[in-house]
Amino acid sequence: MDVAKGLLELAMPSPVRINGLGTAAPDTACSPQDGLEIARAAETPLDRDELAKLYSDVRIDSRSLLFGSRALQERIIEPVRQGGASTSQRLEHYRPAALALASRSARAALASAQVDPERITHLVTVSCTGAESPGVWRGLHDELELPNDVARANIGFMGCHGALNGLAVARAFAAENPSNVVLLVCVEICSIHYHVAAPLRDQAVANAIFADGAASAVVSRDHHGPVLDCFTSRLFPGTSDLMTWRIGDRGFEMRLSPRVPIVLKRSVSEWITTWLGERGLCIGDIGSWAIHPGGRDILEGVRRGLGLSEPLLAPSLGVLAEQGNMSSSTVLWILKKLLDGGGRLPTVAMAFGPGLVGEGVLLTDR
Repeated sequence: MDVAKGLLELAMPSPVRINGLGTAAPDTACSPQDGLEIARAAETPLDRDELAKLYSDVRIDSRSLLFGSRALQERIIEPVRQGGASTSQRLEHYRPAALALASRSARAALASAQVDPERITHLVTVSCTGAESPGVWRGLHDELELPNDVARANIGFMGCHGALNGLAVARAFAAENPSNVVLLVCVEICSIHYHVAAPLRDQAVANAIFADGAASAVVSRDHHGPVLDCFTSRLFPGTSDLMTWRIGDRGFEMRLSPRVPIVLKRSVSEWITTWLGERGLCIGDIGSWAIHPGGRDILEGVRRGLGLSEPLLAPSLGVLAEQGNMSSSTVLWILKKLLDGGGRLPTVAMAFGPGLVGEGVLLTDR
C-alpha cells in the first residue's frame, strides 16, 4: 500500500501554494483634508463644494503617498504650470521609490514564507506606473542577493488586476519543478501621475483614490499556505473605453467611467457562477472574498451582482479606507488581511482593469 501511495503522489504532483505574503507603503499619510488641499492647488475644475463631496464620498481615511502635500505640489503640480513635470520628469521619482517599497515587501514575504533569497529560482515583477529597462527587478536582484541564474518575467501596464496575472505566471513557473520557488513583487507609485487641471471628473476621482504601495508573494510547491487552485478571465464586450490607462505628456492618464459599476453589477454573476460551477462550487460555498477596491461604487456593483452580504466586503473596504487604491498591489494587501485574520477558504480574489477585463483566482486548502 505504501508503494502504491508513493506512485500516486508521483503521478499527482503537490499543488502550488502561496507560502508567504508581504506588504509595504510609504510613511507619508495623506488625509482627506490633505487630499482636498492638493486638489485645489492642482486647479481641478470642480468647485470647492463638489471637491469636498467627492473626498467625502470615496470614504478613504488615509492614503500612503510618496510625497507629502507640500512636496507633491512642489515636485509634480506646480512645475506643470511652468512647463515642467513632463512624464519623463515624473518617472525620475519612480525607480528609487519603487525599489525601496518592492524590497521591503519582498523581504517581508520571504520572512513570512521562511524562505532564504538564495532559494528563489524565478522573479516576477508587476507594475503599471513605471517603465524602464532594466527595471525594478535589477535593483531587487542586487538588494536581495538573488542567484545570478534567477529567471525573470515582467508584467507591465496591465492595471489593477496585474497581481492576478502575476500569480498565474508564478504558479506556472512553480508547477514546472518541485524545486522552483517564485518571488512575485507588485509595486505602484500612482501619485507621480497626479492629474493637474484634470478636464474630466474621472481624473478628479483618480486623484482622490489612488495611492502608492507594494505587495509580494512567495509561490512554490512547498506544503504550507493556500493553494492557487485555478484562474479565470473575462473580457466584457463593448466596454473598451470605460477604463483606460494611457501614457500622456504630463504623466499617465487614467479614465474610469461611472458606467463601470453598472456593467459589473449586470455581468459579474454569470461569469463567476459559471466558473465556480465548473468546479462543483457555488457563490455560497466561498468563505471569503478579496475584491479589488477600484472604488466604493465598483465594490458595491460587484457585491450586488454576486448577491454578497456586506460583511464579506469588509476586508476590501478596510484596505481602501486605510491605504487607498494601490493599483496592482492592492488585492495582495486584501489577501494578506484575510489570511492573517483567519479568513475562511475557499477564497476568491478578483480585480478589474483596462479593457474592461476581469481576472480571478480561487484559493483552496486541498
